[in-house]
Amino acid sequence: MLNKENNVTILDAYINAGEFLQKAVCCVDKQGNIIRSNTALNILLGYAAQRSKKLKIFDVDAAVSRLSWQHFWEHIQTDNTMVSTSTKLITKQEKLISVQSKSIFIEDSQIAFCYISFDSSPTENADEEAMMRYTLDKVQ
Repeated sequence: MLNKENNVTILDAYINAGEFLQKAVCCVDKQGNIIRSNTALNILLGYAAQRSKKLKIFDVDAAVSRLSWQHFWEHIQTDNTMVSTSTKLITKQEKLISVQSKSIFIEDSQIAFCYISFDSSPTENADEEAMMRYTLDKVQ
C-alpha cells in the first residue's frame, strides 16, 4: 500500500518506526526472505545493507528453520496477534546474540509480511506494540 500524501510504502513505514524506536527490525515474507531491514539490525548482525537483502530469516535466527518458519507464518497469519519469544541471532562472524523478538503479521492489498523487532537489551519497551499498531493505522 502506498500513502499518496507522502509516498511511503507500508514496508517503509514499519522500518522507519523501528529506526525511531531504535530497534533492530526486519520484514520477512512467506518464504522467509528478509525483504527489508533497518540499519540497527544490519549493524547488530555485521552486514552491509545490500548483503542483508539476500538473507533469509533462517540465516540469522538460530531457532528458525524452513519448516518452523512455514508453521510460524501460518500461526501468525491466522491468529493475528503479536508473538514474543527469546531467541539467538547469528552474526556474520557466526557469533550468537541473545535477543527478545516480537513478531506481528501485516497485510494489505499488495503485500503480506511478518514484521519482527529484536531487542538485545535486558528490558523490554512496553510502547513498542502500540507503535507498531499506530504505524499500521497511519499507512492504511
